[in-house]
Amino acid sequence: SRGDWVADVGAGGGYYCMRLAEIVGPEGKVFAEDISDWRIRALNTRVKVFNLSNVEIVKGTPDDPGLPVDRLDAVLVVDSYHHFSNYEGMLDKILHSLKRGGRLVIADYSFAEHRAQPRADQLKLHEIAPDLTRKEVETAGFQEVKCEDPFAKWRSGHPRVTVADLWLMTAIRPK
Repeated sequence: SRGDWVADVGAGGGYYCMRLAEIVGPEGKVFAEDISDWRIRALNTRVKVFNLSNVEIVKGTPDDPGLPVDRLDAVLVVDSYHHFSNYEGMLDKILHSLKRGGRLVIADYSFAEHRAQPRADQLKLHEIAPDLTRKEVETAGFQEVKCEDPFAKWRSGHPRVTVADLWLMTAIRPK
């Protein structure tokens, strides 16, 4: 909401950070984080072109998104959680970047027929099951609020690929 401090972790090209910038308004702040140099360049361009004065770009590392501690109202991770090579480190840093009661929202993809596969095999397919993510998030100290599974259906153009479920999980840093 207006005035909130939020982060888009794995911000990529900045689609969501633009929308978040509008939601939090000039009195709020958005941290657009990514670890890729070319994504950071794309984010810089977007911030300049659209004059997003309330967006701060952060170059993270695989185990630390580089966010302020005990300050954020929400962290958004869309189609990026499956890229976390050190998810324990990332979740710990995200937990401690949030205020108590702050929200972590993760949206990612998972094909039903892949959900029983080991974590490493799911990641090779650029997806991760919500049950696996729930365990990791709760082990890190978050409390799950809800999981919408599916949140939306995604159909690729590939004839052998079935419909993938985009799931959406909300968890909080306990008070």
